Amino acid sequence: HRLEHNNLARFHQDLKAGEWKTLIVFAPEDPESTPDFLTWVKPSESIQTKIVIGTQQVHAIPLFDAALPTLTFVEKQGTFVNHAQIAQKLMAGVKLVPEAKPLSEILCW
Repeated sequence: HRLEHNNLARFHQDLKAGEWKTLIVFAPEDPESTPDFLTWVKPSESIQTKIVIGTQQVHAIPLFDAALPTLTFVEKQGTFVNHAQIAQKLMAGVKLVPEAKPLSEILCW
């Protein structure tokens, strides 16, 4: 926790000093869970390119140059192994945003 706090403090310091030119932000699934999520983006005028990646981006779009929508949990399909070591297969239920991609496709693009 201490390392995380120090890194975050350094990040804010570098942000204010104009050290960052490009910023890629992974938005939280639920913007209500982190109400101060975007407060540090607003004063970062020195960043030339701001990109947000996530499922709930509507609140963030005006502050970013590009928004890359990802799939929500109901849109994903695949297999995972649970805590009991049992493989579980998931089928996608619905596609909410036609342009949304799995995070793996966005990061490997």
